[in-house]
Amino acid sequence: MGNYSFPNKADDLKSRLVYTVAAEFIYRLDDYLEHKISNSEHGALPLGTIAVVMHCCEAAIDMFSGLARSWDEDPSRRLEVLEMCPERLPLDSPMAAQMILETREVLASLLPATMFPPMLESPHPAKWQLMFTFGTEFFLELGAMTETVLKESADEVNAYDVEMLRGCLDSGLGMVYELASVAWPEGQEVPARAVIAMHRHVTSCRVEDAGRKAMSLVQHVYDSVTTQVMGED
Repeated sequence: MGNYSFPNKADDLKSRLVYTVAAEFIYRLDDYLEHKISNSEHGALPLGTIAVVMHCCEAAIDMFSGLARSWDEDPSRRLEVLEMCPERLPLDSPMAAQMILETREVLASLLPATMFPPMLESPHPAKWQLMFTFGTEFFLELGAMTETVLKESADEVNAYDVEMLRGCLDSGLGMVYELASVAWPEGQEVPARAVIAMHRHVTSCRVEDAGRKAMSLVQHVYDSVTTQVMGED
């Protein structure tokens, strides 16, 4: 499939790595559902198709956790921290397993052969921290939403719920792009434009059309990022 993420070259390596996990999964899932919808006569999709979203959300959270642990790891062991154990791959969903392994390969190609520099003491969050907050909150919320949709569906997921998930992915695409496009040195104050531009994707027509639950999810993710910027508890 190739790379789906294009990190900002002005970013530090941590920011590029966290961005890569978020963007690779969001882009892949968005393309995947768009393709499936184009081949669906009435907009509904089989449960197994939507389960791919849930599996990938779970894997994304695992990768974010692995990255957080890898900052202090011996570089020679860094891939072990990010390894997706075979028994944890969704064997009942080959497409999800493929997306997970391909995303991991893209991430592995970016890992450095040296130790990461220590984090600077600063009252301002670094960009990688905001990316980490965005990614973990987005995939936690989307994974929970997808799990609920699957539990409440019968033989297939109806078109309304499919569009709800797609609306969340569309806003996620926009928000991760906006955050990635602004770069600032670690330790410096977060530029206002880094989060102001994200808000366009909280109030977009696309997410409004996806319904109240989608709007609530996207608003929660945005609030989590802005709260970190403001330094509130």
